[in-house]
Amino acid sequence: MSGVQVKEFLSEVLKVRHSFAHGFELPGFTWTITPSGRKQLSDSSLERVQYFFRHLAVQTDHGLRNHAAMLFSGLQIW
Repeated sequence: MSGVQVKEFLSEVLKVRHSFAHGFELPGFTWTITPSGRKQLSDSSLERVQYFFRHLAVQTDHGLRNHAAMLFSGLQIW
């Protein structure tokens, strides 16, 4: 996913979470609509969200580690 796609999907996930938290109707996104047109969360859509967050966390961790290594590589630690 590109940065824009990550931002858009995260926004969709948060809108779905908001609808559950406040009792609103489930928003209609490609991953929340069944082939018959019904809005619902399937096991596969929930697995997709879970994978997304795991992947986002791992990639963020890698990026932060690389950034810190580059930033502090020239420092002497006593």
